[in-house]
Amino acid sequence: MWFWEQLQPGNSIYHIASALQLQGPLNIKVLQKSLDAIVAHHEALRTNYITQNGNPIQVIQPPRAVELLIFNLQQLPATQRSAQIEQLLQQ
Repeated sequence: MWFWEQLQPGNSIYHIASALQLQGPLNIKVLQKSLDAIVAHHEALRTNYITQNGNPIQVIQPPRAVELLIFNLQQLPATQRSAQIEQLLQQ
């Protein structure tokens, strides 16, 4: 990952955006706690690489809350939802 960032700075080759369509009630607090627990448990999800004296250094960040973005598109007509989802994924 560090190598690719050096070749193409700012390239989002390792960023994978996706959307989920959920039906039924969603307990956002439980979802948030679950994501936070997963990130706290897996150091790879909290790892950054910095360059120090021209060499890559692995830095493991302390656990913190995951930024959970929620978009409610129920008010949009079904024909517009897909386009809105695609637009949000491109951000």
